[in-house]
Amino acid sequence: MRRAFCRLSYGSKIVFLLAIFILNNTCNSSFAVASELDNKLFESLLEYEKYVRTNENPKYGYKLAQGYPMYLYTFGMMYYRLYLLTQDEYYKNKVTNIADTAESIRNDDWTWYFYDGSKFTQDPVSLYNCQFTELFLYTYRLTNDKKYMDFARKTIYSLPELLYSIGSTAAYNYFFYPFVMITEYIYTTGDYNKELKEAADFAYYIAMQGYNPSTKKWYYSPAEYIRGFYDGHSASYQLGEMASFLEHQEAIRTIFPEEYNYFLNELPGMLDVVKRYQLPSGAYYYNNDAPDCTETIGGVISFYVLYDRTFKTDHGDIIERCIETILSRQSPDGAYYKTAGSNVIEIWYGDGIGIAIPLYLLMKEDRKEDKVSEEPKTIKERKSKEIILGDYDAEVRDTSGRVDSVALIKRLKSLGVNTYAYLIWHSPHDWEDLCQSFMPLAQKEDI
Repeated sequence: MRRAFCRLSYGSKIVFLLAIFILNNTCNSSFAVASELDNKLFESLLEYEKYVRTNENPKYGYKLAQGYPMYLYTFGMMYYRLYLLTQDEYYKNKVTNIADTAESIRNDDWTWYFYDGSKFTQDPVSLYNCQFTELFLYTYRLTNDKKYMDFARKTIYSLPELLYSIGSTAAYNYFFYPFVMITEYIYTTGDYNKELKEAADFAYYIAMQGYNPSTKKWYYSPAEYIRGFYDGHSASYQLGEMASFLEHQEAIRTIFPEEYNYFLNELPGMLDVVKRYQLPSGAYYYNNDAPDCTETIGGVISFYVLYDRTFKTDHGDIIERCIETILSRQSPDGAYYKTAGSNVIEIWYGDGIGIAIPLYLLMKEDRKEDKVSEEPKTIKERKSKEIILGDYDAEVRDTSGRVDSVALIKRLKSLGVNTYAYLIWHSPHDWEDLCQSFMPLAQKEDI
């Protein structure tokens, strides 16, 4: 057996494993293309991570936009998986910072509200309790800090009441993801709480009301089930639910073996359905604003690597097509364009790619033995900036006495400075100028 590989090193440590087995003692052209694409995909992910940093906010972790706080979870998981790939402490610190932010913006009852683009709604969202339970569990794995396990416990224990109060028109994924995450929590912690297990049973029962075993279609909502309406949006969500099952299948097999066996047997038929709605790009229709939605490609890639590992199949052609589309839709600043032929970028509608790419790479890594030898350029650039060259005080101000952030940044760049001690007591407006003006510019310039 021969292997094709490149090598990355970080000192004497192995920081990233990227090697693909080549069968039958051949090194064919399709494998060479796939290997090259994986390297490009990893670099694309690192460029995306740089873009994510430009959206940071000292109070909320990231700027407030539609979908917040969901992308606290997705970015936290992206950084968690980047740490597993690279063992870079920078990514580990990002995970803990995001987990702490998620806890700091919760409600008193350990729920979270949705931000609609202009304000927080007053209705807690069950999905957030699922997502933050997972984030807290993984942060505990990284740090062994018991406070994160306590966060996870309080978050998951607040979920049953949310489930029982969800209206009858709610999307079915509002129940399937809670089923999966309660199951994962029980499996991970050994906390066989009767109330939790009953809530998982209930969530599974409601979720599967949207599945038609005759057609293998899993509808998005009760209203669409009644109408028999199923489109690319429906297929994309069904694919996501299938991927969630596969990613957590060991927990489901252990805690709910009967449900596990049923669902596993249904998956091949489900796949035949969702394939029919996949666009030539590899993406799915999401809505009229995103008829060829780039974000959905991330879920496609991670699903197929999970599916192929489970069923011993090969969907490398679909994965390759999706990777090529992702690479072609990356903007110069590292974000991904929302849909085909568009120049729109949004912090929320790229996070599905950010969370999926490292999972895909980790799933492939499970089968590898070779090491890599050249640290990715993007990581090298960031580490070169970790040498601290600092300046202090002496803010540049405009005629009104406010901090002139543009001029201050320009001066710091001319000095080659990458760290600045910003003092906040010289003027009553200094804190506001820091948060609203200086900080976003400084982050954009890596200061």
